[in-house]
Amino acid sequence: MKRKNLKWFATFLVIPLTVGAGILIAASPASKTQPTKTLPPISAETRQVANALSDAFRSVSTHVLPSVVAIENRPDTSWQNAKKFSRRDGSSMGGTNPFKGTPFEDMFPDGLPLDPRDMSPGATPRYSAGIGSGVIIDSAGVVLTNNHVVAGGGKVIIKTQDGREFEATEVLTDPQTDIAVVKFQGDSDLVAAQLGNSDEMEVGDWVVALGQPFGLESTVTAGIVSAKNRGIGITSRENFLQTDAAINPGNSGGPLVNLRGEVIGINTAIS
Repeated sequence: MKRKNLKWFATFLVIPLTVGAGILIAASPASKTQPTKTLPPISAETRQVANALSDAFRSVSTHVLPSVVAIENRPDTSWQNAKKFSRRDGSSMGGTNPFKGTPFEDMFPDGLPLDPRDMSPGATPRYSAGIGSGVIIDSAGVVLTNNHVVAGGGKVIIKTQDGREFEATEVLTDPQTDIAVVKFQGDSDLVAAQLGNSDEMEVGDWVVALGQPFGLESTVTAGIVSAKNRGIGITSRENFLQTDAAINPGNSGGPLVNLRGEVIGINTAIS
């Protein structure tokens, strides 16, 4: 499998922001002397608008989910390949978690492989696999995902929604934007999602986030664009979208789409 630096700059990035809301319902005992009150029925116009939005979410999900894949980066357990996880200056990581204190800590709780020279005699090194999501953007076998999902070497496995698995033949990465393109030899019936233009999105627009967390069943959540041109200091080039669509752990690298089913973002961080 060949690995190359990805030279182009990807403009469709998204920082998912999970927002929870609670609803408190209080009831008071009804007096026996008071007549029972009933709420008026919801108007036909209101039901029509709500049903139209629900239909839009359903249509987008059905349209895009066949293009969403799970990605697993299975590192080589040999020490020679584990050396790839050293710092830029060549010094050992020493078993520390480089993601500690960052939005990626939950996705990589064990960090990168330990340096065997820092371990107790007889101990067995532990090697952690990167797990995330991606989206097929070309039916010839091209997937868009996050750089941190496939970084570090090893065997990259793509799993489609129907359970088929393929090994990547080439990985192109751009660490500056945390974007990666993964190529693989797939079957002729692969379904590719359509790319949209994130510049056309405005604050308040509806969006849908999709993914295959930890290789399980696909998930779909909806929300709005909360802000544009965000930067949180995790990459050297930042021009992120912020959304309140809930992003489940393991959905990093999955697509954010508009209500036309076009990919306008890649889920990059949970803040």
